[in-house]
Amino acid sequence: MQLTANYNKESPTEKEEHIVRIDWQKTVPQNNAVSEIGFFGNQTTVARPKVDKWDFTVKRLKEIWGIE
Repeated sequence: MQLTANYNKESPTEKEEHIVRIDWQKTVPQNNAVSEIGFFGNQTTVARPKVDKWDFTVKRLKEIWGIE
């Protein structure tokens, strides 16, 4: 992916867009997606969660998908 672009530097902070590199540990088909009560969820693409639900979600998904 090309990582350079002509970004609009005059945009207000709340409208900024950023590219974020992701190191996917595991991918599954959509029909293997998991949803449970108590999972952390956020409508934004990237989040730096600081709530207990995030730890629960990560630990549970690692358990379900066999990630160490």
